[in-house]
Amino acid sequence: MCENQDNRVPPFPEEPTTAERLYRIQYGRYVQFNGAGDVPEAIREYEAMYGEMPPYMPLPDVPVEFNVGDGYGKSRRVQWSASGPVPPPVLAYVRDNGALPPYTREPDVDLS
Repeated sequence: MCENQDNRVPPFPEEPTTAERLYRIQYGRYVQFNGAGDVPEAIREYEAMYGEMPPYMPLPDVPVEFNVGDGYGKSRRVQWSASGPVPPPVLAYVRDNGALPPYTREPDVDLS
């Protein structure tokens, strides 16, 4: 190894403390929390049991259109405004697959 080579790991950019996330409490059970306000009971219980926050998947921070399909060619588009509860079909997809469905960013979509 070269003497001039720096072995330090570069710091990761700080994650926002208030962002929409889906926390995995247990298999098939997810809780949405954005970091603002009171921590949901399920997350507090997980933290008390395991000594750390549950794993999470970040949700998109811009309005998106999810492509929720059944795997047999049938699919439908579900819009989400990047705030508020995740639509039930999207949450059902996450429970079944452990990941968000494919989505496209739609910055000009009117979700009102």
